[in-house]
Amino acid sequence: MANARRQQKLKALIIFLKFGNVIAWNSSASTSSLLHISPLNHVAGLGAEVLIPSHLVAHNLPEVERKALWNALEEHQVLLFPGLGARLTMQDHVEFARQFGIIDPWVSRPPPYIEAQVHVSADTEQMKTAAPTTTPADTQPPATIPTTPAATAQPVKAAPVAMSTNTPCPVREAGRRDGCTAGLQQTVIAARAAQLAANEPSEVFKIVVAADDKLAFGEGFHTDLTYLPNPPVAAVLAGRQLPPRGLGDTLFMSAFGLFESLPNATRAQIAKLRAVHTDKAGRQATHPMTTDLSGRTGLNVNRHFTRHVHEDDVAAMEGGRESAETLMRSLFEHIVEYGAAHSLRVHWTPDLVVMWDERTTQHAGVHDYAGHRREMHRVLISDRT
Repeated sequence: MANARRQQKLKALIIFLKFGNVIAWNSSASTSSLLHISPLNHVAGLGAEVLIPSHLVAHNLPEVERKALWNALEEHQVLLFPGLGARLTMQDHVEFARQFGIIDPWVSRPPPYIEAQVHVSADTEQMKTAAPTTTPADTQPPATIPTTPAATAQPVKAAPVAMSTNTPCPVREAGRRDGCTAGLQQTVIAARAAQLAANEPSEVFKIVVAADDKLAFGEGFHTDLTYLPNPPVAAVLAGRQLPPRGLGDTLFMSAFGLFESLPNATRAQIAKLRAVHTDKAGRQATHPMTTDLSGRTGLNVNRHFTRHVHEDDVAAMEGGRESAETLMRSLFEHIVEYGAAHSLRVHWTPDLVVMWDERTTQHAGVHDYAGHRREMHRVLISDRT
């Protein structure tokens, strides 16, 4: 016992030497992890910043650190790693994610609906009006974190609700439709072709928005790839080319908070229902409308991919189809309203890496950076090993 305690103190001393006296040794910690994990204490109720000591290889962590990170992810739902991107090549990015589960190239690659020229982002124009173009004041991180602040507590102004999920716009040069249902994804497709030609890791999805693209991939609150029978469990996103600070932020909200803020009657109703999810390009899956994890229940409905209550469940509902459609509309409205008041706004800084739990969060990219190119690299974790 005394020897174990001496080892803990030695590790605490190593952290002290790496980061100075801003990091305190927690003698009551249940593990001897060298990571420093600090909750953001944000109004959205989620998020933590993580420092990985420089003497550790981030993409080949000891088992105790891997477990500590995954436990932190399940607790805080969104983890921010300031500066980590400078330590990860594209292949290292893949290996960092692989420490926590299975990386299936067919899941982690660009979604097939991109090549089908389908844009699934709901209410993209409304999302733009919802997000301020000026940078709100940042939340000050806890004093123990020697990093640039990465999140703000300012809520996003509520957006009007619209049911349309396609945004048409006129044809531009040579028949190209930048930011439209047809041709929207050309920038992403071109980036993918160049990536594969350069033999770069296929598991990385390069999310590229050109300076003149009208719309961007990932606008509007959603959970990734829920049209699959087994959607991914987590994502790791790195900012590689960023617009000026305060532009191109990403919003996160908790699926737990979404569910818990619903009326009791609605919670009881949807706990018994399933919904159909599609990518509007031929892929479809059915999932329960709630998710239970870590002793809490979350809403498993998102505006990108959730289409309607499953037909068998509609038949059993009082009021039938009309009642089911009313329920889905109310849930979509609730997502927008809750996200406006309870979202964590992540400001991207150079080399920031963000990891989130796909099962318990929704996120939205803010495309307010017209005239600037933005490139993000995403790897999806299909399942735990």
